[in-house]
This record gives sequence, structure tokens and C-alpha cells, in this order.
Amino acid sequence: TEATEVQVVRLREESQRNTTTFSEVLQDFLEEKEQEGISERHHQDLRHRLGRFAADYGNHPISTITRNTISTWILGLKVARQTKINFRRILSNLFGYAVRAEVIDSNPVTNVACPKVRREKIVILGIEECERLLFHTPEDLLPSVVLMLFCGVRNNETFRLNWKHVDWEDGTIEVEPKDGKQDQHARYVKIPKNALEWIRPLAKRSGPIADFYSFNVFTRRLTILRRAAGWEPGTWPDNALRKTFISCHYESHGSIDETVKQAGNSVRVALKHYRKLIKKREADKLWELFPPEGERNSSVVRMVEAA
Repeated sequence: TEATEVQVVRLREESQRNTTTFSEVLQDFLEEKEQEGISERHHQDLRHRLGRFAADYGNHPISTITRNTISTWILGLKVARQTKINFRRILSNLFGYAVRAEVIDSNPVTNVACPKVRREKIVILGIEECERLLFHTPEDLLPSVVLMLFCGVRNNETFRLNWKHVDWEDGTIEVEPKDGKQDQHARYVKIPKNALEWIRPLAKRSGPIADFYSFNVFTRRLTILRRAAGWEPGTWPDNALRKTFISCHYESHGSIDETVKQAGNSVRVALKHYRKLIKKREADKLWELFPPEGERNSSVVRMVEAA
């Protein structure tokens, strides 16, 4: 009798495990991540990517979702290969959580083939293109674009910047580490003279430099700017502002150590991807892009109209 009762309990538990849906596991997974203290942006990214999978398989018992199902879904996404890799990684994290929670026995994503990413030629902006972008940049976006182009600050770092991080006397800006990265320290980025002249008229005592409701709104505004400046959809080089900065800074200053200190990446990455993409005489022109004389205290909107 005791053996039978134990077996009945085991079968009930097994039955409950087998009927637990993907959406139920997703909710528990997101709650655990929130308790771990991940950043809001990371949490939003998880909800977005896993939500897309849940839209198709949310009501399915997670135990019935196979390696083939996941592979077909990922390969069918109409996104870049790197984005498919990102979806695979996040799905693997969720299914790994389901294994730890004893909802499933094994992680089916482990056997899903990882899409290959071809290394493409790195494209940076020409000096005339940088100038065209600046003169089409509206006032609320100008400080962000200037800091990304002339200081190499990443998009997500720019969104976290506050005017109080700018040291006008020292000519630097403090870039804090990403939320949750306790082992990293802030870096102090030198703001060149031309960048200071672009942003000083728009500076505030405090408050976000990229003063937008969310990071998604910020990126959409950047997309609208590129189109207004003449870039058709799909023609904007990936991560163009930061890559342009790193390439020009390295050629202008001739010190890989100084460049990676500014950009916050490794010597290996900088030497592998950003060396000899532009000649020094052209790179030097980036630091000569000042607001026009007589217009340096005017808004960019009026500059565009004057042009």
C-alpha cells in the first residue's frame, strides 16, 4: 500500500510537470530574474524576445517543445543572424531554468545548431557624412549624437548619462558601468574641444542627457534622424558612430592604449577591427568639425534652416 501511494504521488507530480506550459515557466523565470536585480533594460529584452516565442508556443506544455521545434522557429525568424543567436541564447537560459526547477529533464536548446555569422567588412562614416548627420540632428538628440561620435560612448551608455557626469573644468564625462556589473568601474572619457562647443549651449545642471521615455524611444529617434539625413533603411552602417570614433581616434593619436581607454574595449578588439580604416589626414578632420562661427550659441534647428 505504501509503495502504491508513493507511486501515485510520483505520477501526479509527473503529470503536473508535463502540463506546465511555456508561459507559466516564462512568468516564473522573469520573476526570478527580477529578484536577482537585473536592469530594467535587460528585463525588457527578456520579455520581448521570450514573448515572441510565447506568442507561438506559450500554451504548449514546455515538456513537449522539442529541439526541432525551437530550431525551426529560430531559423524562420526574419532577422539578422546575430539576432537569431541572441534568441537562441535567451531561450537556452529559460529552458535551463526549467531544468533546474525540475519541470523538464533536459535542455532541448543545447542541441539546436547555432547560426553562423559571417564577418563583414567594417564600414565607418566619412567626414562629410558626419557633418551631414550633425546638421540634421535636432536639439534634443544633439548631445547624444555628439558624445557617440566624438567620444565613442555606446548607445546604451549614452542613454544612462546624466549632465551631472560632465566635468566642464576637466573636459571629461563619467561613464558608469552597466547595471548589475559590480566588477566593473566607471571610466572617464575625454571630451574633445569641438564636442564641448557642440553641447555646451544645450547643457543643464542635471538630468538625463538623452531625455527620452525609454531606450526604445531613443533608438527610434536615432533611426528617424538617419533617414532625415539621407540614409535609406538598411544603409546605415552598424554601430557607425562608435566605429567611426575608434578608427579616427586611433589614426589621429597613434596610441592604441589611449584609444581603448576612451572607448572602453580591449586592445585585441581594437587592433582586429578598427585599424587602417581611414587615413590619418582624414581622421584628423573629425576633430575639426565645430559648429559654424556665429551659430555656436544657436540651436541646431536654426543651423539646418540656415543651411
